[in-house]
Amino acid sequence: MRRSVLVIVLLLLAVGGYLGYTQVYAPSVMPTPTPELVDDFETIIWASGEVVPATWASLSFPIGGQVVELAVSEGTTVSAGTVLARLDATELKDTVASDEAALAIGASPGGIGHVVGRRPARGGGSGSGSGLES
Repeated sequence: MRRSVLVIVLLLLAVGGYLGYTQVYAPSVMPTPTPELVDDFETIIWASGEVVPATWASLSFPIGGQVVELAVSEGTTVSAGTVLARLDATELKDTVASDEAALAIGASPGGIGHVVGRRPARGGGSGSGSGLES
């Protein structure tokens, strides 16, 4: 009987020692805090960089002039042949009208085209030295 009392006492000491150790010396397990979702804040992301287009296009007019109309806005997708801008054509129309008038005069018999720009024949001539024929 002494022996069984001794075993029980030792068993109680072992269990008590284990419980005492876990309560005093063992690290306690802290619960993981869970974040609360708040709906009254803005998400702001700061970044730096450079935006570069996938393809570059160099646009130009074959002639100079003042832009009077932009047919598309920035960022608009266009296809080949789409009119992007229009230039003021007043000066060009005046030049075309003037050139057409000069051609009409030069094409008529006895017009300016027959007098201006002709060279005298070599080795002979009228002796006037003007270089113009009438």
